[in-house]
Amino acid sequence: NDSEQIAYNVYGTGEISLIFIHGWSCDSRYWHNQTSTFSGNYKVVTMDLAGHGHSSSNRQDYTMLSFAHDVKAVIEKDNINQAILIGHSMGGDIIAEAARLMPEKVTAIIGVDTLHNVAEKISQNTLDEFSKPFEVNFQSAMRAFVSPMFPKGTNIELIRWIENDMSSAPKQIALSAFRNYLGRYGD
Repeated sequence: NDSEQIAYNVYGTGEISLIFIHGWSCDSRYWHNQTSTFSGNYKVVTMDLAGHGHSSSNRQDYTMLSFAHDVKAVIEKDNINQAILIGHSMGGDIIAEAARLMPEKVTAIIGVDTLHNVAEKISQNTLDEFSKPFEVNFQSAMRAFVSPMFPKGTNIELIRWIENDMSSAPKQIALSAFRNYLGRYGD
């Protein structure tokens, strides 16, 4: 809808399509284990939202609604009529927005590690304090943000890969998406 080029991959076939939406500062590679698991019974689509992975990055603002339009564009381009949207973390907000844009095509949404209490309000002061470390030293703040998310015993190589990958995201794009995502819960 805004001339961004959205990279996506399709695996398998089926009447129902599972569309996997990555989280903040991630990309479609985070779903690689799911593609072979589900592509035997479904059409599986993984995509890079604008500003992520192999998609273009020409927007001024990276909002949940603009990302939802990315999802809609892929669904329309691939002529998908029945979609189940699966969103990780920030992707949960995106799939909720995308479902609002296409209620006739989206049959279900599944959130994976998304915010649990969408009615909770966060003060602007708290949002500013939370985002400040990312503005000061994005890579260091990202590493500090990522590492505590994993349970004890998680493969250390996987943790390091995710820390390095997410901390290499374009700072301005990440901050724009981050502010929009968390700002939706501001009071």
